[in-house]
This record gives sequence, C-alpha cells and structure tokens, in this order.
Amino acid sequence: MLLFKFFKIITASCLFLLLSCGYKPLINFNQNNHPIFSSGNFILFSPKNDIDFHIKKKLLKDFGYPQMPKYQIELKSSLEQSKSIITENNENTRYNFKLISNLNLIELNTKKIIFSKIIISNTAFTSSINMTGFQTETAKNYAEQRLAYDTAEKIKIEILIHQKEILS
Repeated sequence: MLLFKFFKIITASCLFLLLSCGYKPLINFNQNNHPIFSSGNFILFSPKNDIDFHIKKKLLKDFGYPQMPKYQIELKSSLEQSKSIITENNENTRYNFKLISNLNLIELNTKKIIFSKIIISNTAFTSSINMTGFQTETAKNYAEQRLAYDTAEKIKIEILIHQKEILS
C-alpha cells in the first residue's frame, strides 16, 4: 500500500514537471502556420526517376511551391536491390530495397551548404511463384513509393531539426 502511494506521487510529479517544462513536439502535423511549411522558401531538386518524383511530390505538398525561394534542396539517390529466396522450392522470393540519398540544403544567396546528410530508407516486398508479372511489378512500385515517402519524411524532419539555422 505504501509502495502504491509512493508510485502515485512519483507519477503525478513527473507529469507535472513534463507539462510545465514547455515541451513541444518537433513535428506537429496539425500546425499549418509553421514558418517552414507552405512558405515557398525551398526550390526542390529535379527528379531523375520515379522515386525522386514521389519524393518531390511529397515535399511540395509539405513545403509548398517556391514563391520567394531562399534555399535549394539537392537530393541524389541510388537504389540498391537484393533478392533472397524464402522457401526451399523457390515459391516465395523476397526483394529488399535500400534507398541511399545524399541531401544538401543550400542557401541560394551565398551558395553555402547549410547542412548535408545521408538518408537511408529500407523496404521489402515478397513475390510468390503464382503471382503474375503485373502483380509483381505493382508490388515493386508500391515498395518504391514507400521508400519515397519515408525519405521525404526524413528530409522534413532534418529540416525541422535545423530550423534555427534556416530561420535565422
């Protein structure tokens, strides 16, 4: 009984301290008036393949079309594919994708690189022997879209982490 009261006191004090410390999450997706989102401050890279196109589409949705750009987002991506067999009779094959992207955020006035980061995203899909080529290709396309959306989210997080350098 004494232990339970002690636990309640500790829990209540931790909640009180957490709520009073001014904690704000790094990304608040309901906050549409954030100075970085939909401001048109970013020129995005030119897509070279389908994955780059999906990344750019997602970033345009978040950051908006460039109106008075101050920064340029450069992205160079390479896709690594590997194949592994799951069953003994080659009935199921697993395809692993790894997207390695070099991200550079460049200030347009000075051409200075504000930050550079390597972003890695992984996904996979499974194809069975009884799937048609169309189903396998569709699964591959969805896997590439997952990679693109994951990479776009990681880019957005990196920009939010470095927002003090960007907004100053």
